[in-house]
Amino acid sequence: MPGLTGEPRRAVRARPARVARQRTTRQLDATLRVLFESRAHPTAEQVYQAVRDELPGVGRGTVYRNLQKLLAAGRAHLVHVHDRAARYDARLEPHDHFVCVRCALVVDVEPARSPAPRPRARVAGHRVEGRTLTYFGTCRGCAGRGPRRRGGRASAGRG
Repeated sequence: MPGLTGEPRRAVRARPARVARQRTTRQLDATLRVLFESRAHPTAEQVYQAVRDELPGVGRGTVYRNLQKLLAAGRAHLVHVHDRAARYDARLEPHDHFVCVRCALVVDVEPARSPAPRPRARVAGHRVEGRTLTYFGTCRGCAGRGPRRRGGRASAGRG
């Protein structure tokens, strides 16, 4: 698939998370740092576990609230992965995603070459604020393992 990038994310230095005129805290900075350093598009729970490794006393609610602050401030994006838990992404430049339907791997993909929506564009009467494209398929790792089996038979569908 053209544009599929398996290369490491460019080194991005996490800046202090001055979020919506809120004071910067160690927990907020650690949450942002985990997102910037992760190429795996972690779930909220995975972010919490990584922040807890750095700050053992941090509470789950604190990390979840900090993720919401980062989303509200435009410092992170949600990646919706079909029927699985939402993932977080601190890569803010336009890009698309590939999601493996077998192992849920999420990989950044260079954006498809299609015209960007005009400012205040409308689709079916609704104002467009952005767009995202997600490819679903089987990653190289899962494809190399052959068909997934259920109850002794190969499974042909997603799921």
